[in-house]
Amino acid sequence: MLANGGSGRPMMLVLLTIMSIGALLLAVSYQPPPLYAAAQHRSDAVCDTVSEIPLVACQSLVALYTSTAGPNWRNNTNWLLTATPCTWYGVTCNGGRITMLDLHGNRLTGALPPQLGDLTALHTLQLQNNQLSGPLPPQLGNLTQLTDLRLFNNQLTGAIPAELGNLRDLEQLWLAVNQFTGPLPATVGNLTNLVTLRLEYNGLDGPIPLALASLINLQTDPYGGLDLGYNKLMATDPTLVAFLNAKDPDWAQSQTVPPTDIAVTVQSIGSVQLTWHAIAYQGDGGAYAISVATTPGGPYTLHGTTADKTATSYVVGPLEPGATYYFVVNTRTPAHGSQQTALESPPTLEVTATTPAIPTDFCAGVVEIPGDECRALQLLFTSTAGTAWQASTGWMTTPTPCAWHGVRCRDDTVVELDLAANHLVGTLPAALGNLTHLEGLYLERNQLTGSIPPELGNLTQLVELYLAENALSGALPAALGQLSGLQVLDLDSNQFSGAIPPQLGNLTALEGLWLDGNQLDGAIPAELGNLTQLQTLWLFNNQLHAALPAALGALTNLRDLRLHANQLSGAIPPELGNLINLKRLYLHSNQLSGAIPATLGNLTDLERLYLYENQLSGPLPPTLGNLPNLEWLQLQENQLTGALPAELGKLANLTWLNLSANQLSGALPPELGNLNNLIGLDLHANQLSGPIPPALGNLRTLTELTLHENRLMGAIPDTLGALSNLGSLNLARNALSGPIPATLANLTQLNSTTAGATDLGYNALSGADDPLRAFLATKDPDWAETQTAPPVGLQARAVDETNFDLTWSPVAFTVGGGYYEIGVATTPDGPYTMHGVTADKATTSYRVANLLPDATYYFVVRTYTPPHDLQQNELWSSYSAAAANQALIYLPLVSR
Repeated sequence: MLANGGSGRPMMLVLLTIMSIGALLLAVSYQPPPLYAAAQHRSDAVCDTVSEIPLVACQSLVALYTSTAGPNWRNNTNWLLTATPCTWYGVTCNGGRITMLDLHGNRLTGALPPQLGDLTALHTLQLQNNQLSGPLPPQLGNLTQLTDLRLFNNQLTGAIPAELGNLRDLEQLWLAVNQFTGPLPATVGNLTNLVTLRLEYNGLDGPIPLALASLINLQTDPYGGLDLGYNKLMATDPTLVAFLNAKDPDWAQSQTVPPTDIAVTVQSIGSVQLTWHAIAYQGDGGAYAISVATTPGGPYTLHGTTADKTATSYVVGPLEPGATYYFVVNTRTPAHGSQQTALESPPTLEVTATTPAIPTDFCAGVVEIPGDECRALQLLFTSTAGTAWQASTGWMTTPTPCAWHGVRCRDDTVVELDLAANHLVGTLPAALGNLTHLEGLYLERNQLTGSIPPELGNLTQLVELYLAENALSGALPAALGQLSGLQVLDLDSNQFSGAIPPQLGNLTALEGLWLDGNQLDGAIPAELGNLTQLQTLWLFNNQLHAALPAALGALTNLRDLRLHANQLSGAIPPELGNLINLKRLYLHSNQLSGAIPATLGNLTDLERLYLYENQLSGPLPPTLGNLPNLEWLQLQENQLTGALPAELGKLANLTWLNLSANQLSGALPPELGNLNNLIGLDLHANQLSGPIPPALGNLRTLTELTLHENRLMGAIPDTLGALSNLGSLNLARNALSGPIPATLANLTQLNSTTAGATDLGYNALSGADDPLRAFLATKDPDWAETQTAPPVGLQARAVDETNFDLTWSPVAFTVGGGYYEIGVATTPDGPYTMHGVTADKATTSYRVANLLPDATYYFVVRTYTPPHDLQQNELWSSYSAAAANQALIYLPLVSR
């Protein structure tokens, strides 16, 4: 029967009766591991009983087997197991002599033993396509009857032995795709019967011997014949070159050889330019390496490489003025494809050049600017490696400083010096203080070190000073406070330490002050409150501490205040509410405490408010709802308490709201549904309770909704299915219950790859229809495994007239503690009395004992999970659905 009670929700119960018992058969299979037997050989005695070949030949085979890991060969049939070597895999005999040894592609590893030279009757030796390494034994030159020698596609190294020239009957010699180095021996010219000579893809170098031209029987077949490609070989003799071109037409197109016609020209006092003709082999990556020395013949130091092998020039710098240098160029080709190792050609012939010297009295010939200004520029050039600057046109080479790169003059004096991002390396000379008419000094984005000379305080005409993004260190000089006309001071991203000089408060014309990204410590000087023209103040990423000075509230022209990532403490001064032009307020990642001042609600131009990662406490001031231009509100990871103000719903331009990891409580205000521009809403790790407001379904621009680790309860509203842009939905670790609305299947943009992006786990939820379950399986595959759900398959069996056994299938979520509660009633509508609980959630049965005979009873079972490390809530599932062989009675759910 189906009855509806106060909850209006159906419940299935078991009507207790005698039921048949189904048997569960558990089949366990066991498969033992395979047995392996390894033959034990006495390699030193295997040849004792061999009679079909000479003893020395047998010993040669044993040496090959042991030195190339014979037990690991792909096929080693009969090797060292029988006394008939002519039946061993790959061995062919004729007339009691071994005439062929073919073990190609047989997984041989290791070095070839010199004993192979004892197989003097061999006419074929094929060991290609293995992993052989080490050098070729010179003893192979003893195999004078050999006609076919194939060792290609291994990892053989070293020089090709000259002894191979003894193999006068050889017709096939395949040594390609190895790592041979050194010159090709001239004795190869003795092999006049050669039809095929394959040496490609090695590292052979040097001149090709003239004797090679005697190998007139070499074929021109592309699958045989001659191939010398992909080495470092050269040839200049016309007869030899003609022969090679006829037999291997493209041999020269793939050699890693040095470039030709190298030349050098002086480019400036600190640089020269090398030029050359590129080599023919420009493919397969690689470059030219340029090395420099200060003495003839080296030692050479690598200066750099070109972008590729098509390059025909390279500028070498910085070089010292008035010094002589020597240069060589090598060609490099990386390992690739069949080329097992990187190749580097021999160097080119050495070329030399001498850079011009800077005259010690250079400024004596300059009349365009005062001598002390010229000398200041010369000292800057020499103290910052001017020869290495990226651009140094005119510097120390022409007597017209006003035409030098970065120098601007007016009325015969220097008024601007712009060498930003110009590779300046070194220290700033005190002589810069002599450029007393300077209005702009731009030296940012270089590699300057050392301290700022106090003499810069003499530049009283300076309007802009940019020294950012260098490696300057030491204390900020108090003398900078003398630059009364300064409007911009940018010293960010250096290594300055110590306190901010209070004298900077004298720069009353300052509009922008950037000291961020240093190691400054101490308190923020209250004197900075005198900078009433200031529009930007960046002091973040330092080690500043102590309280924020209330005097900062006087900077009413300020638009951007960034003090984050310091160690500032104490309360946020309510005077900051006077900064009515402020658009950015970044105070996050400090140690600020106390309440958020209500006066921040006066900052009606504010677009971003970052207060996260502090120790702020107390409630959120409702006045934050007065910020109509606010786009980002980030208050996470504090100690804020109380309810969310409904006034936050007035922030019509808000795009990101993050209040996570606080101690906020109470219900989610439905007014949050008015935030029509919201993209991200993160309220996780609080103590928010009550239902999720259906009004959140109005946030159609939302891409991230993160509400996990709260105390939210009730059903998930089906209105969330309208958030079609949602990429992240995390509702885990709440107390949500009931069926998941089918509308969530509309959220096709949900992220299924990033951990935690889509998570419904650790609730008391259930899935409804199969399409929804299939959808959830793609977005949050383990959602069902963490739900406090009712057990399924509930059955009852009479033990006797007063005792009965209940059985069920346990829920998937058996961790985190908890149990099953069994309720008993004598009427279908209850009331139910708890009969008992199980030991845990892994239990699958319960005995109901001591019931009255001749009475009808009704039972329900539900699941309980206590708070635990993954969940702050106490969870009860709905009651289980019944499954029995006899009559079923359906009654309303009762929950507590």
